[in-house]
Amino acid sequence: AADLAARLALPGPCADAVRACRDKSVQRRTLAEAGVPVPWFSVAGEVAEAVAAAQWRAAPVVVKPVQGSGSLGVRLCRDAGEVAAHARTLLDATVNERGLSTPAQVLVEQYLTGPEFSVEVFGEHAVVSVAKHVGAPPVFVEMGHDVPAVLPAPEAAALVDSAVHAVKALGLGWGAAHVELRLDGGVARVIEVNPRLAGGMIPELVRRALGVDLVGAQVRAGLGLPVDLTDTSGAAGAASIRFFTATADAVLSDTDAAEAAALAVPGVVDAALYRPPGTRVAPAEDFRGRLGHVIAVAADPAQSAEAADTARALGLATALEHTPIRQAMPA
Repeated sequence: AADLAARLALPGPCADAVRACRDKSVQRRTLAEAGVPVPWFSVAGEVAEAVAAAQWRAAPVVVKPVQGSGSLGVRLCRDAGEVAAHARTLLDATVNERGLSTPAQVLVEQYLTGPEFSVEVFGEHAVVSVAKHVGAPPVFVEMGHDVPAVLPAPEAAALVDSAVHAVKALGLGWGAAHVELRLDGGVARVIEVNPRLAGGMIPELVRRALGVDLVGAQVRAGLGLPVDLTDTSGAAGAASIRFFTATADAVLSDTDAAEAAALAVPGVVDAALYRPPGTRVAPAEDFRGRLGHVIAVAADPAQSAEAADTARALGLATALEHTPIRQAMPA
């Protein structure tokens, strides 16, 4: 799309920059060469190469496909056997979940245990830092977000500096970019840069918390119109989202009652279950395992986070019948 826009003399990001972002191995090399803090990494085209990389640095490591989104295929591997098994699964796949061909390469990278954040960048301007809530290993499902992230000034500055440096190093600087990072001993290491608006309803949180309409800004940029990110009218101050996910095999029951229970929590402004009653569900392995969401707003992130957490717990308690799927199925 970026390449076509350039050929038609329409506004858009640099096509080469987008290509570099789409391949995580190319992106990592570009960022490392530009001095942007990143985890150590190795690119492997064979199972033996992946195992050797993990043994060289000593597991645990994260193994992921070089292309993809939504945490699909991202997995913590604790020893050589797990690395080999997961790398083989990824390398044997010839197409992704959308039916598109995939490169026969995987990324083996350092497992960072520090807290995870994103910085939403527009052009070369950092709009806001977002605190991420990530599920337990070995998978890294995003379970929620808080806007804005509350951090000491040095760490907040480190996140913004790394994110903006990464965007510039990749040759972006047009429209929205969603930069994911982890803090590692005070260093903000870039996990990846996505040349697009954030997923996970983060733009909606930014709109409710700050009054900044990132979606509208992206549309205006695409139309070649001026973009103003200073209009903060109607801002609540903070917003949080939590996703409904099952903690065990279960069956969805009264989804209407679950939504009502969540919406009854003060501060909650939106609640939705995505699947009908009777749906059998299991713990999430990636974003496709999310069953719904709740959004809360407040004057500060601690309040919005507490409301969202409470609403999520009430909604799940109402929505899920924790009957093992094996027993729920007919004999």
